[in-house]
Amino acid sequence: MKFIQKQDIGNKIRSIRGTKSTVKVKNIKDKILFSIISIVSVFLVILGCVTSYLNYETAVDTLEKTLTGVADVVSGSVANMLIELQNSAVDLGQMKQLADTEVSPQEKERIFQQKIDQNGYLDAYMVDKTGKGTTTKSKKGVDVSAEDYFKAAVSGKDFLSNPIYKDNGEMYFIISAPLWENGEYNSHVVGAVVIKVDGIVLSEYVSGIEIGEGGLAFIIDKDGNTVAHKEYDRVLNRENVQNVASTDKNYKKLAEIEAKMLNREVNFGSYKMNGNKKLLTYAPVNDTDGWGILVNSELSNYMGNTIFSILFTAVFVVLGIVVAVVIGTSVAKKIAYPVTACADRLKTLSQGDLHSDIPEAKSNDETGVLLDSLAKTVTMLKEVIGDISYHLGSIEHGDMTTSVTIDYLGDFYPIEHSISKLIDHNNIQMRQISESAEQIASGSEQVAAAAQTLSQGSTEQASSVEELAAEISKISERTTKNSKSSEKAEKASLEAQEAVKDGSRHVMEMNDAISEINDAFKEISKIIKVIDDIAFQTNILALNAAVEAARAGTAGKGFAVVADEVKNLASKSSTAAKNTTELIEGSLQSVNKGTKIAAMTKDSLDVIVERSGISVSMIEEIAKATEQQSAAAAQVSSGIDQISAVVQTNSATSEESAAASEELSSQAQMLREMVKDIKLKELANNSSNV
Repeated sequence: MKFIQKQDIGNKIRSIRGTKSTVKVKNIKDKILFSIISIVSVFLVILGCVTSYLNYETAVDTLEKTLTGVADVVSGSVANMLIELQNSAVDLGQMKQLADTEVSPQEKERIFQQKIDQNGYLDAYMVDKTGKGTTTKSKKGVDVSAEDYFKAAVSGKDFLSNPIYKDNGEMYFIISAPLWENGEYNSHVVGAVVIKVDGIVLSEYVSGIEIGEGGLAFIIDKDGNTVAHKEYDRVLNRENVQNVASTDKNYKKLAEIEAKMLNREVNFGSYKMNGNKKLLTYAPVNDTDGWGILVNSELSNYMGNTIFSILFTAVFVVLGIVVAVVIGTSVAKKIAYPVTACADRLKTLSQGDLHSDIPEAKSNDETGVLLDSLAKTVTMLKEVIGDISYHLGSIEHGDMTTSVTIDYLGDFYPIEHSISKLIDHNNIQMRQISESAEQIASGSEQVAAAAQTLSQGSTEQASSVEELAAEISKISERTTKNSKSSEKAEKASLEAQEAVKDGSRHVMEMNDAISEINDAFKEISKIIKVIDDIAFQTNILALNAAVEAARAGTAGKGFAVVADEVKNLASKSSTAAKNTTELIEGSLQSVNKGTKIAAMTKDSLDVIVERSGISVSMIEEIAKATEQQSAAAAQVSSGIDQISAVVQTNSATSEESAAASEELSSQAQMLREMVKDIKLKELANNSSNV
């Protein structure tokens, strides 16, 4: 055995006392001040950044929703205007005078001229079924048989053309509609009505739409060509941002956004132009050949309050930091002085100085208590260390008859007890060491045997845990498959719910159509009533004519024959009107029945929609539960793997324990041999040396 010499210990103590700290300690005042300012600054900066970001994002989201709604409204307004233009052509196509060959060309020209004067059309005229006709304003003959708008009209459809450009800088649209025979809609097409509308009309319409300061709306076709714009020259020059972007990189971002909007990928975007950030929204114009309305507005028009809020937040952050500096400086001064004084005294204490003075406490708070407690601690340490030195010196010289004469306070009391009992216990401890060596030798042999048994059991347990882990892995795979199946079922339920909603909407449309048919039948009933009245009056006239013919005698026979025929005709008309009325009443009953059935169908579909919603919710809950079950199974599998690893580790540890216990038995035998050579005194006052 190796023993540390007394001289070595003394040298080490002196070395520690003489060591000077080479670490530069930062002033605690600066640390407290820096900590307060750092925490407050970081908190305020993060709060300011998060607040500013949320304000900005909220403003942008609100703008997106607002401008998208504006685009939809403007699109609907433009579509309504185009529908009104088309309705003008449709109304002309249902004018009986225009389809009547008995009406003079001058009268028809007067009708078209009146429409031109009322609506400001460039021209309006009609063509026959071969596509030939004469314009109203220029009085020129035209042949439009090859034009798309003529083909659409003769097929029974109204038509709105794409912009038509002329070399003289003129741009216009063509609106056409079928000319119906006798003005009866959906009867027989005998020609077409053509209206030529100046393109500036559409540009003037969108020019009246104002979206904030500097904002505007304009229309492009499916190829990106400008159809209507506040600056009409852009329309006449066929401006296309896609083409402009190929030569001017400033339009590249705008061109990309427009391309996505035309492909219906997005309906909102932003870009920079001339250093200003602008917002762009898109909405398609219904019943056109791919036209779309674009609403352009500068972001700065709507960000005034947001920018003010961000600036206010920044000022608040700066003021908060300034206040933190002032308060932190004051607090740091009050805390730093006593703590610094205490640290300096503890530094000298760590170098073995128990005699230097301690600064007097000037406050009653924790820092004052700290200095006062340090003074008491140093005084107590001085007394305790002096007493310990006295007793250890006595033991060093073999004198174990000394006793403690001062009080050791608090946690120092065990030292007093230990010094008092040290001499008396030395002999007892050496005897106990001998006895313990015997017991260790015996116990280590038992531990070795138990460790071997534990090692064998751990090996068997590891095998069982591996089999359990394999079964848990299979369960986890089945749970994962169930989760995927639940997701598919959820998707299918959602699709079914949407289909039922579409069916409900279609039933509502059918109900509206039946209502319109019902209204039409009522109008027809009125017409049949008129026919019935005419037949009655005709019958009266026939009777009067027969009376007059009878009075005329032979000269009135021919007139009597005519009166009979008129009477027969009136009777047949009355009968036909009565039969038609019965048919219409029967049809009205069927329509009413269909209306009730449609309403019942709608109610049933509404119930189905509601139940489908409940089913979707339940499937969603099942999917979530299955997903959670899958996660839980994965966790269980992971836990089993960990248990397996632990069991294998235990098995290895038990083998190591068996080897260690054998080694311990060997060391215990060696210890027993060593204790045999130690001489112990028989009595407590015997001064024999060990």
